[in-house]
Amino acid sequence: SKPRKGFVIQTTTDRNWLTDIQTTVVEDKLNNGVYDKILFDYLQADVTDTQLTITLSDPTQVGPSFDWLVGELVMVGQEVMRVESASGGTLGVRRSRLNTAAVPHTAIVGGGTCACDSAGASSGTPDVGLLCDCTPVYVVYGQATNAQVGRFDGYDTLIGTAGTSPVASSDGCKIGITYWQEGCNVKNVAYTAGVRSHQGLLVGAGKPKSIWLSNCGSSGDTCTSAICKCETPTMMPNMDFGNPVTTDNLMYLRGSGDPLQWSNVPTTSLALAITTTVGTNVGGLGNIILDDASAVDASYLRIDDELVYVHGAASRGVLAVNLYQVTGNPDTGSTCACSIVGNSTGGGSCACFPQEVMTGCTEGGTLGTDQALGFHATFTVANPGAGGYIDSITVVDPGHGFIGIPEINIATGGTGCTLAQYQVFLAATSSSVVKVERGALGTTAATHTVGTSVSKIDWPLRGTANTPGTQYYFRMAAYNDAGLSNYQYYEHAISELSPRLLPTFGGQTVEITMEGGGVTPANTTIYFGHRLVNGSIDYNRSKTCDSVTVADIAGTRLTCVTPPWVGKSHDLMVEYKSGIIRRVSYVTNAVNYPAPVLSSVFPVQVIAGQEAVITIAGLHFGLNQTDVIGAIRTSTGEKPCTPLTLTSDTSATCTLKADPLIPHTGNLVVGVGTTWSGGQQNTTASGIESRIKEIDPPAEVQLTLAVDIETIPEGSPARATFVESFSNDVATAANIPIWRVQVNSIFAGSIIVVFVILPDPNSLVTATPQQAAAVLAEQAAQPTSVLLTGSTTSGVVGVAVSASVIEAAAAATGTTITTTTTPNYFKQAQPKEYVLANMEDCLFTCRVLCETGDEVPSKDGYPVLPSERPGVCNSECMKHCGFGRQFTQSSPRASVVA
Repeated sequence: SKPRKGFVIQTTTDRNWLTDIQTTVVEDKLNNGVYDKILFDYLQADVTDTQLTITLSDPTQVGPSFDWLVGELVMVGQEVMRVESASGGTLGVRRSRLNTAAVPHTAIVGGGTCACDSAGASSGTPDVGLLCDCTPVYVVYGQATNAQVGRFDGYDTLIGTAGTSPVASSDGCKIGITYWQEGCNVKNVAYTAGVRSHQGLLVGAGKPKSIWLSNCGSSGDTCTSAICKCETPTMMPNMDFGNPVTTDNLMYLRGSGDPLQWSNVPTTSLALAITTTVGTNVGGLGNIILDDASAVDASYLRIDDELVYVHGAASRGVLAVNLYQVTGNPDTGSTCACSIVGNSTGGGSCACFPQEVMTGCTEGGTLGTDQALGFHATFTVANPGAGGYIDSITVVDPGHGFIGIPEINIATGGTGCTLAQYQVFLAATSSSVVKVERGALGTTAATHTVGTSVSKIDWPLRGTANTPGTQYYFRMAAYNDAGLSNYQYYEHAISELSPRLLPTFGGQTVEITMEGGGVTPANTTIYFGHRLVNGSIDYNRSKTCDSVTVADIAGTRLTCVTPPWVGKSHDLMVEYKSGIIRRVSYVTNAVNYPAPVLSSVFPVQVIAGQEAVITIAGLHFGLNQTDVIGAIRTSTGEKPCTPLTLTSDTSATCTLKADPLIPHTGNLVVGVGTTWSGGQQNTTASGIESRIKEIDPPAEVQLTLAVDIETIPEGSPARATFVESFSNDVATAANIPIWRVQVNSIFAGSIIVVFVILPDPNSLVTATPQQAAAVLAEQAAQPTSVLLTGSTTSGVVGVAVSASVIEAAAAATGTTITTTTTPNYFKQAQPKEYVLANMEDCLFTCRVLCETGDEVPSKDGYPVLPSERPGVCNSECMKHCGFGRQFTQSSPRASVVA
């Protein structure tokens, strides 16, 4: 039932809210409409729309001076002005504040003979239809929150206003103080220690002092003129937040402390010494060379006890200037080099070109280029005079922005210096040159030597759990005479991400739902990757999700475009930076990339004992060579691809070295991802699509045909026709392409054709040469087989296949292959007589042995499928045991030749 009196805003660097709490109290003016205004005087003179003063009653005649108005807001009509100065009754003002327009104002309203006295009382006769009135002037107080502050795309309007050149809403103001000279700080705001940063918090003015103590309650209390002195004062409920204060001016929360105490991370080192003169000229900018400038753009760097601010990305500059070129080869472990006077080092055949020396130098001087990009070097001379020569060159400023190797020349001095024939000033360049602002944040520009460590200022973050750091946390509560409400905490938290399975080639737009995402994408960076033990982002193991957009003005929906990557699992991290304010939220194991898929390999058969290069096709290999490995898994071990070369997200090549202990027979496996990139995922280590094998040797077969060799003399058309027909019959019988049949010789006896069956290196499912040879051997004993009914091979009367070929064929199929006319299941099942009882016994035994034994019956020269086996066995065994034989009364007992 008690009205709200105001708000308590607290900020801390302790996420547990136990220590290091800063409190600001703001009076509640939200219930007073747009403005809380107090009438204090009347306008004494008309004001034009461009006038920067207003005239009020002279305060020396009616009351205290108007000095207290300086810095406050006043309102005339609907226009709000800020008071800049007060002198008597004249106020210097800045017009059109708080989004109001500057317009003319009249002191007396109504026309006619209307008049006003100094107290605002009107008199006289107005024009028809009007009333005489006097224009009041109010002191106004803005709301606790001004919706117009910081709304220009997130740019801080404290130092510049939209529409002022340069336009703060589009151009913005960089952090570096040197940009102020270019018009960014149009309001001339002063900052402690020269630190210009985005403001973390803007709090409206609080006027009256707040009463924080409860009523006195002990007998020792005394009250005089309503001022009580409490013997035992107590705080109101929930008011124990420590040292509450009010403020009569706008309050800006900023970082504090010595900038040299700010956290920093060693990042690189100096590749070129820096003197105090670099960057201390007009504008304060100079060029320095780092060993690595890939991650320092728009950062503060610490070099010894000096801070510098990096303006823009790195470019090319001059690291050194030489007069001699190096030739020859050094000793092992050494490097050829030339001194400035042409002396070579490195041993071996190292030499310097040209061999002649320059002459005639009488004085030192400076070097420069014709490109005016800031390069500056000095040189000294030894033996001034006819034999004088340059003995040292010092690069003072490497310059910035060279596209190629610049041409160096003498800028000043160097009188008489004559270069030897073919001698020029040779520039050695570096692409790690950055333009910096020297002596930033109140530090002093100093001299720094080559190799000095350079650290990057790590914008405030907590490095150790449960100890105060410089990452800021905020909360707010309302208060009235009864105490504080519950605190409302400012959250920066991720609630959802979609999608979570990302393509390895990148380019997927993802949407992140969160609180506290900010209103401008420039302040937010989104990472997929990993965190360090202390919880901070591991930038070396993370990648940015680029093209960040804020999809709503509340900062609850962000989108970005994913990078190409791989890995089983990655964290999602959203980092918000604005000046000293830095917040990081994360979701562990938020996203993953699909496991790789291997769809085919080529060739599938390779030569044993030789290096094999296999082309792999598939999906989700990624685009980073270091994330991909491969190997062949065999029955005797695993052999890595050395190397596995990634060619695209869908293809790679694997080189397998010869190893006598591990054959090229097994399944290729591709592993994508490492512990660095979220964990490895492998392709399936089975399936014919990933299998390769060592190529089978050819199988030799000899077929004897009842053909007169004289009818097919060697070299005759008849011989060619015979070979073609023979090869076609054999290929048809073995169910292989004709190119796999190679006739090597034909000799008499009737004739014996010696041929080999070649392997098929492009298939794992076709019959091996040994299997095809075994099929031919079986068919040679079956009168109705494809082989013995061929146009040429119908004359086959004998076959010869080596035992090793038959054994290899049996090993490939896992069964026993017979080349005899009588299988064992026939031999062991014979009817004693062709009577029904004996024939049924024979049939039962034959079928059991045929259906369950090692010998698989054949059909057209090929082992039958398991589903076909019972039917084929039943048919063959019925025929063998006499069912279906032509019955005659005097039929003798059949005999079988084993």
